[in-house]
Amino acid sequence: MLVALTGGPEQEVLLRRGARIAARGAGGKLFAVKVIPDSGLRDSPAESLAAARELTHELGGEMHVVTGSDVARSILDFARGINASQIVIGASRRSAWQSLLSQGWASRWCAARATSTC
Repeated sequence: MLVALTGGPEQEVLLRRGARIAARGAGGKLFAVKVIPDSGLRDSPAESLAAARELTHELGGEMHVVTGSDVARSILDFARGINASQIVIGASRRSAWQSLLSQGWASRWCAARATSTC
């Protein structure tokens, strides 16, 4: 079970949901991943990342941080690397205007997933 984190306020709910799903599976392990852009610029506060790491450990999981220019592709690559059977992602916080002007990472993830060979 992999939980993809954005650093937003929804990460606690996502982690807890992921932990419940993992607990239902036989030997299910909880993993959390946060993708940081290749530029090295953090898109969320360090406190948010620390809180996610602490909660992930409290829930018996492992937290990982990876870098990549394409968040969706980075999540998929990580999921393949750990043989994740399920991925929990949150709803977009993008405005309607942002969605019209460009795809968010969740849309790109769905498109990448549709063409991948998992």
